[in-house]
This record gives sequence, C-alpha cells and structure tokens, in this order.
Amino acid sequence: MATQTILNWPEALRSGVEKVRQAKRAQTRVDAWFYVQEVRMEAREAMVASGDDPDSPLGQARLLCRLAEGMPLSILNGAAVAGSQDGAFSPSYALINPSFRVEDFGGYCDPTVIYNDVTPLPEEGLTAERIAKVRAYWADQPFVRKLDSIYEQAGDEAREVVYFMEPVTGHTIPDLRPYLIDGVRSRQAQARREGNAYGLVMAQALEAPLILARRYAALAREKAMGSDDLDERARLERMAAILDEAPRRGARTLHEAVQVFVLLWMTLTLEQAPNPYAFSVGNLDRILAPWYREGETDRAEAVELVRNILTFLQVGARCWAISQNVMVGGRDADGADQTNPMTEVVLDAFYETNDPQPALSVKVHAHTPESLWRSLGRFFFTPGHSTPSLFNDDTLFENLSRQ
Repeated sequence: MATQTILNWPEALRSGVEKVRQAKRAQTRVDAWFYVQEVRMEAREAMVASGDDPDSPLGQARLLCRLAEGMPLSILNGAAVAGSQDGAFSPSYALINPSFRVEDFGGYCDPTVIYNDVTPLPEEGLTAERIAKVRAYWADQPFVRKLDSIYEQAGDEAREVVYFMEPVTGHTIPDLRPYLIDGVRSRQAQARREGNAYGLVMAQALEAPLILARRYAALAREKAMGSDDLDERARLERMAAILDEAPRRGARTLHEAVQVFVLLWMTLTLEQAPNPYAFSVGNLDRILAPWYREGETDRAEAVELVRNILTFLQVGARCWAISQNVMVGGRDADGADQTNPMTEVVLDAFYETNDPQPALSVKVHAHTPESLWRSLGRFFFTPGHSTPSLFNDDTLFENLSRQ
C-alpha cells in the first residue's frame, strides 16, 4: 500500500518531529561518542594487525568506512530521516555540558579529558575498566603524546582556558550541493578520474555515507516490521526506500535531498570525532531550492522536512547544535537578491520549532524584498524568539572586494 494512502503525510511529519524533540530532551547521557571511539580503536587495531597503516591518508579513509560499518546506529521514533551527530560530540564540548565551569575546562587542551564525562553503567556492560582501556589507547597515540609535550613546555601559561591547541582549521561551510545533485557514486567516479592519490583517498572516504545508508535502510525496515503504528511504519518504509537509492544516484525530491544532506553531514562530523571543529550549513535555502517549487511541493511537508534537519543538528538534552549556523537570504556578486521560495520555508521551520539552536542568520542588503522583511517581523515582535541574527551582505561584499 502506498504511503500517501494510509496517512496525512505533512501531519505525520509534524507529529514525528515533536516525538524526536521530546526524545532528545529526555536524553540524560551523552555517551554515543565513547562507543564510536571504541569502535575506531578496534578498527585501528585490526588494520595494524593486517598490515594496513591507519594513519596514512588512504588508511584514514578506510578507517572511516570501518567506523561507519561498525558503529552503533539507531533511529528515533518519529524521525523522517536517518542520521545522528550524537556519536561525534562529548559533554566536554562546553555548550552541551550543563556542569561546565571555565576554571575546570580542559577538553580542548587534553583529548583524554573527555573520558571523565563517561559514568560507568556496569549493568549495561559499560564498566570502568572498559572506559579506562579506550582512554589509555588514545592517550598513547602520537598526536596526544606530542600535544602533552607541548603543554609541558608551555608550563603554567597554557593552563589558562584562553590557551588551547587542537587540530582545528576554523569554521568551515562544506559545499554539499554537487553530492545532492549528482549522488555519491558520480562524485567517487570523478575523484578516481583525477588519477592522483588525493582523488583515490576521497573516493574511498565517500564509501562511508553509502555504508551508513545501507545500514540505516536495513534498520528502518526492521523497525517498520516491528511497529503497529501505521504512521510510523509508513515513515520508516519511505525512509528505507530513499536510503536505497538517493545517496548513490542523487536526490530527486526534497525529502531525498534532506536525507542525503543529513548522511553526508553525519559523515563529516564522524571523521573528526570526538568534538570536531565547527561546520556551518551555509545558505540552506539555496542548498535545497532545486527540490522545492511552490505549487508542486506541499509547503507544510517542506517545513517539516527542514525541521528534521534542525533536530538532527541538535545534540544532548540541551539541544545545542555545536556552532552549526544556518543562513538564508543574501545577494550575489552582482548585487542581485538570492531570496527564493525555500527561504520562507526555512524561516517557517525555525519559527515553528523555536529552539535556541541551531543558530539562524539572515543576510540582508539593499535589495532585500519587502516580503522577507515582513516575514522576519514575526520573530522580532513575538516574545520568546531569540533568532535570527541579521548580517549586512552589502558590507560583506564590499570588504571582500578590498582583499
């Protein structure tokens, strides 16, 4: 039976998002990152035993694939897309740690401090010995040993929180649009055609989101078979069907584009877990615009699909999005306005969800349409809304032209 014939799809999406939000707020522990590190450790050990160097560029790509194959996966009830960032972040990341105090902060300086965040659960097999084993393994890795020696040389000066050294290149906006449009297989083929070592590494690493897609599809079907809720079953069956095809060949619908985006984003954060440096989404309205046309795509469905992205970006009971900023609006290099129908959809999603994270930024300029200003007014004149932030795009382009 077709999904559309057994449920009101936009309403099912809405109720599903609320289930996900409630489930996230009920999370009292943020332990998924530990299990990811344990799987990564075991995968590294297996690679070394087989003569494969996990620290070589190609070895790192293979390690990412092994992580995607072995890490624990779950799908929250109500979710319309599969994927989670929970395995990438620990409570040492200050924003999601309710007990954070500046004077105790060390998570950026000592990569092993994060293991202080894990409380043993012997009844579930998470023993102190198990935690200590994983911590000891990573403490003995070359990067951590080198970092320790640097801090020994720096002495007391580096004990202030303002000093920290970590593998961070700064805030980055990855351009995922070619992968949404063409699919991962096409991008892998292009990487291989480059005929160099970098292309081969990238082609190997891109196998990771496809592994996640296959595993999530199997999990979605398993959950669907065990559910008596027709809405939940239909949502899971649709999810599985999308996971079967869209990541490989590219997105054909907005729902597919959202799912592929989430899987790629999950892979990016896993590659740098735990506590990767800050990725930001960029102009989500422009990213998703090719799959949304007013009159062809249900507006309510589009809003709820974007809300699935917003909840995906949140980690922990405090629902922080780890510096992952979402933008809409703006202009191009010639000054032409880039607002599109998806801009209003993203704004509707933020207004309806009204969570403190992820952050919303709106780029405005001399030719920002009045309709967008009016849409922004509801945020500024409704008590309880803390977003969006406004940025002058004209000034930005003027500054860039001086570089």
